[in-house]
Amino acid sequence: MKFSPRFMNLLGALSLFTFASTAFGGAVCGPGTNWVNTCPGGIYSFHSVSNMMLSLDLDNNLGNGFEINSLFVQTIGTTYIYLAPGADHQMLSEGYSLTETEIGGGATIIAGDGIANGLNDGAYNSPGAITERGFSPSFCDPATRTADPFLADSCYQIFFQMTIPAASLVLHNATPLTVACTGLTGVPPDGCRYLWNEAYLNLYTSDNVLRGLMLPANAVHHEISPEPGTIWLLVGALVGLGSSRRRLRR
Repeated sequence: MKFSPRFMNLLGALSLFTFASTAFGGAVCGPGTNWVNTCPGGIYSFHSVSNMMLSLDLDNNLGNGFEINSLFVQTIGTTYIYLAPGADHQMLSEGYSLTETEIGGGATIIAGDGIANGLNDGAYNSPGAITERGFSPSFCDPATRTADPFLADSCYQIFFQMTIPAASLVLHNATPLTVACTGLTGVPPDGCRYLWNEAYLNLYTSDNVLRGLMLPANAVHHEISPEPGTIWLLVGALVGLGSSRRRLRR
């Protein structure tokens, strides 16, 4: 299969947004020894930015290859998460609602099951956890790291739906988009980068036909910087995707 770039006019002006979050149900916790255990949890909302690199099949015939190659799409919007109180060196979490739109209009993306309870209540449920170094969450196991009671790693498994009007496609992932931010010293994380490092992610239509690929790179990421006196939180939905190209051959 051979890629050929097209439809770059889908893109609007690009920018990286910082944002203040609103939170209730808990105070900021960390740094310190075993700080994860002292976190009370809560519900957090924030503006979010997602960077994606896509290849798309426009004619529903993969024998002809992907007509769009390595299309960069950036979306912005709002993400809501549920964060359970810390216990046993871990805070279970859920990205229960994400809605973002491509800058300048066009593509949209949604994720989460819409219910803030840490349970799988429907399509696009996106579980997560913040875990002290030396312990592993049950749903997402980052690379083994030396135990450290001062540091924690945050990981999410994102299920989403993306609508791309210019390509007449509505796509979803069947396997999770696993993103991770490492070396946290407190909650909420300050300036955390959530990255995805898999080879690619298949994207399917509602009838489970492969029509797209999401391609990885770490050059583009998701990061925030706090304002004084404001509680901040970063989930990192659908991030860490950048400018690398993946080419398929017949």
